[in-house]
Amino acid sequence: FRAGCDLVPAALELLDQKPLGEFDEQEQCLMLLVLSLAHVAQAVEVQGDDEAFHASNARYIKITRASADFNP
Repeated sequence: FRAGCDLVPAALELLDQKPLGEFDEQEQCLMLLVLSLAHVAQAVEVQGDDEAFHASNARYIKITRASADFNP
């Protein structure tokens, strides 16, 4: 987790160069990787030992749209 944190600024700098809707396959993969790291950080750094409790409710959350679905 911590090793990935050092790479996030460079990844975001690259990703910030174009709108989400214009990402190619590699950029989409990188974005998902950065987002995954954010989820891990939340679980490890914030929720800690309570993560198991919070994860038990994840099955009730249905994600139907993403920010990439919205055109400015």
